[in-house]
Amino acid sequence: MKTWVAVLITLLVVLPGLGWAQTAPQEPKSAVVVQDANLDSYIQALRSDLRTDKVQIVTAAMRFNEAESAVFWPIYRNYQLEVSKVNDHKVALLKDYAQHFDNMSAAKAKELADKSFALEQQKTDLKRKYFKEFEKVMPANRVARFFQVDHRIDLLVDLQIAAQVPLVD
Repeated sequence: MKTWVAVLITLLVVLPGLGWAQTAPQEPKSAVVVQDANLDSYIQALRSDLRTDKVQIVTAAMRFNEAESAVFWPIYRNYQLEVSKVNDHKVALLKDYAQHFDNMSAAKAKELADKSFALEQQKTDLKRKYFKEFEKVMPANRVARFFQVDHRIDLLVDLQIAAQVPLVD
C-alpha cells in the first residue's frame, strides 16, 4: 500500500505507536484510491495497536492513583468508542477525497469541506460531553490534563495527515 491514501489512513490510526516521527511532505502527482479488499481489516488491526499505545501514553501522562484509575478507564473506553466512530468518518472522507482528487469540482470540494467541518464539530462536541462525564468522578484539573494529552495526540495525527494530503487545485 504505497499510495498516499494508505499512508494517511495508517497515520490516522497508528501514529502514536510510531513515535511521531517527522517526515518531509511529499505531494503525489495524482491520487490513487487503494483497491485493497483487506484495507478495512488492516485498519482494524492498526486501531487495535493504537488503542494499546494510547492507553500507555495516557497512563504515563496521567499518573493515576488506584481510585482515579478505577473511575477513569470505564469512561475513557466509552469516549474512545465514540471517537472511533468519528475516525471512521474521517477515513471515509479521505477515501472520498482520494477518489475525486484528480477531477475535483468546486461543488465536490465544498461538500468535502463541509463534511470536514462537521467532523471537527462532532469531535469538539464529544470532548465537551466527556469532559462533563469525567468531571463527575474526577477534579476538573485532572480532566483538563487528560484532554490536553488527548489533544496533543490529535494534533500530531492531524499534522502528519496535513503534511501528506495534496492540496486541491
